[in-house]
Amino acid sequence: MISAVHNSPNFTGIVPLRVFVDGQQQFEPAIVRSATRKLTSALIKPKENPELAELFAKYDPQYRKGGYPKDAKPSDFFRLIIDRYRGIFLATGAQTKRLNELGKDIGVEKALCRERRTESSLDLLVAKRKYSDTLATMLTSANLRLCEMSDRWRPLTIDLFVQGKKVNAKFNT
Repeated sequence: MISAVHNSPNFTGIVPLRVFVDGQQQFEPAIVRSATRKLTSALIKPKENPELAELFAKYDPQYRKGGYPKDAKPSDFFRLIIDRYRGIFLATGAQTKRLNELGKDIGVEKALCRERRTESSLDLLVAKRKYSDTLATMLTSANLRLCEMSDRWRPLTIDLFVQGKKVNAKFNT
């Protein structure tokens, strides 16, 4: 999405993500989750990771370079999405908040099913369907994709590089 104030890309949407661990691109969900967890943990502590903070602040005028609350979790602001057909994505901003709300609805329905000693219910199926429909809409929406605006719109991709404990990221068109 484009910010009207800065006329620059706004990092509050859905961004394709490529993960490289020790120089090799990874597709294994467990490895991708681990690498992305390192990235989001670093992003939530911008004072400890100034290079990453500068990079993300360049694309997101709303990114908090000053820091996040001490009790904040990376999952409150960033969400990894691994879709079997569409690929790997990082959701941020309002999209993360929306997915978290829908996920909580699923959790509430699962708890009610456990109380009733059933595996499923119509309400649980509806909550899961609402989550998956919202996720599918987010992944296919061109308006939510992070783009670089120059002479034309170019969608960006985040390349995440993990070497041992060191995390680095780069935006590509």
